[in-house]
Formats: sequence, C-alpha cells, structure tokens
Amino acid sequence: MGLFSIERQLTATSGRLRRAREELAQVTEQLAALRSDADDAMSDALVRGGEAKRAAAEANRHVDRLAQAQHRLQQQIIDLGREQDALLDRLPTS
Repeated sequence: MGLFSIERQLTATSGRLRRAREELAQVTEQLAALRSDADDAMSDALVRGGEAKRAAAEANRHVDRLAQAQHRLQQQIIDLGREQDALLDRLPTS
C-alpha cells in the first residue's frame, strides 16, 4: 500500500478515534448524572413504593443501556487505537 493511502487511512482513523473519545466523555458524564438520578429514584421507591418502584426500575434500565453504550465506545476506542498502531507500523522509516 502506498504512503499516501496509509496517511489517508491514518488521518481518517485518527478522526474517528478523536470523535469516539469525545463521545465517550459525554456518555460518561451523562451516565454519572443518570446513576445519581437512579439512586434518588430508588430511595424514593423505598419510601413511597408503587409507581415510584416502577420509575426506579425504568431509571435503572436507562443506566444499564447507557453503561452498555459506554462499554461499546471503550471497546471501539481500543480497536481504533490498534488500527492506528498497525497503520503507523506500516509507514516507511527513514
């Protein structure tokens, strides 16, 4: 593969890696807030029961889904980092 092609792929991978890191930072921040809300809902459910328990369960489902998204992003960042390393290894040394 030519140098131009490797550099182009490296630029694209670097951009995807940057965007994935930015998205992970946002998801992590949202997850912290959502966990706090879910904890509050659970406390409320212990006191009030009924509808509050359903709301707490729904809040916990949201936390679980966002935590899964966070995990997927973390894995994507690892994969992109490996891809970037492989591309860097293919650059000719001078």
